[in-house]
Amino acid sequence: MKKSTVALVLLFLLACGARAPALDFQRTDRFDLPRGRTASNELWLAADTVQFAGTANRGLFLQSREAHLTGAFHRDVWALADSITFSGAARQSVRLAARREVQVEGRVDAGLEIVADTIRLGATAAVGEEALLFAPGGSISTEADIGQKLVAIGNRVTVQGRIGGDCRIGGEEIVIMPGTEIQGNLIYTAPKELILDNQVKLHGQLIRQPTIAWPIAPLQVTPRQALLLQVALLLAALLAGLPFLAVFPRFTARSVMNLQQQPHKCLLAGAIMFALLLMLGGLALVTWIGIPLGVLLLVSFGMLLYLAKVPVALMVGSRLMRGRPAPSPRAALPVLAFGLVVLYAAAALPMVGWVVWLLIVFYGMGAFALAILAGEREPLPAAAPLPPHPEIPPPLDGFAP
Repeated sequence: MKKSTVALVLLFLLACGARAPALDFQRTDRFDLPRGRTASNELWLAADTVQFAGTANRGLFLQSREAHLTGAFHRDVWALADSITFSGAARQSVRLAARREVQVEGRVDAGLEIVADTIRLGATAAVGEEALLFAPGGSISTEADIGQKLVAIGNRVTVQGRIGGDCRIGGEEIVIMPGTEIQGNLIYTAPKELILDNQVKLHGQLIRQPTIAWPIAPLQVTPRQALLLQVALLLAALLAGLPFLAVFPRFTARSVMNLQQQPHKCLLAGAIMFALLLMLGGLALVTWIGIPLGVLLLVSFGMLLYLAKVPVALMVGSRLMRGRPAPSPRAALPVLAFGLVVLYAAAALPMVGWVVWLLIVFYGMGAFALAILAGEREPLPAAAPLPPHPEIPPPLDGFAP
């Protein structure tokens, strides 16, 4: 009975593994998938030029200078490029980010999100759900049929076509073309009052919001409250640093030694570790199969981000107190406390405080990284010496015993 249960569990795990989507990573100068060809696996693509006219059965993630997406996409599409043209058909969400221009002439059954300097949705474009368009300082022009809400934020915004829900627009210049139909409310933020043409069909209300209404007002902090907050944060860092020092005394001592002996290397390693953990954690969260790894990486990033001040504080405190930080928490308490006071005071300086905190994070994370790579381990206790062999008595009268 036990053997059959184990066999069923193994078969279930194998079936789940067989159904897990495969990943395909490609890096090339030019990627061209012609019409009639299919990308069966989830595709992560980096190329200078992308011509995608085929079919993507799973998710597509691409980075390029110029991308032309004219095929059929059955899962989500993520694209980052200088310029993007989308004239295909997507069953799920499409998210596009471009440095210059994004032009959409195709159909998106789910949501559409675009960030670019210039955004244009042609008359043949259709969005099944909501469309979020952001062009800070640029222009937005949409003639698409949008099934739900439209949010368009830019410098110049032109709207034409049919909007199936509310329309939220913000810009210096807003134009609602004749023949536009908006099923919900038209909420706009602009320096001038918006006057609609008689041929504009607005089923809801025309609402002007001069400024964006934030749900929570910014807190007004007095200097005394700011000082009490800094003291509370310092005590919290001290309480977090002492258990860390008690659990990992040799690791902490090695990290402090790295800061003292090779500070430049710690700074470089910390900057690399900061960017790498953040990037890998974000990329892992994109796919469902990588969510556990992404959460683990981001949690590790947060822990290292907070604890990075511990070795830096020990190093600064030992330098200023002209002592050597002891590995025991009781002996290191005054050194750690004095170092944290210095770090928090330096980080509270106006204009340069954020630079100080960034340097603390880089130095501390770099010291941790070098200590991990060094692979310091607690030495094994020395073996007890073996008892000496019993001495053989000398021979008696020339005869051995």
